[in-house]
Amino acid sequence: HPPCGLWDVALRHDLRAALLAGERKVSRWTAQHGIAHASWPATPIDPFFNVNTAADLAAAAAWVK
Repeated sequence: HPPCGLWDVALRHDLRAALLAGERKVSRWTAQHGIAHASWPATPIDPFFNVNTAADLAAAAAWVK
């Protein structure tokens, strides 16, 4: 997911200009700056796991024990 990333702070002015110009598609903006993709294995634990329900919270609590 593009918003999850490490961005060089030197890009902040360009990002601000893009947002002020109405750009809302992150992948269109990142395509201008040469990006690299990293794989994040989702097993045994999904590093981007969302806790939205009581069941999700119970699963997350079990992982940290």
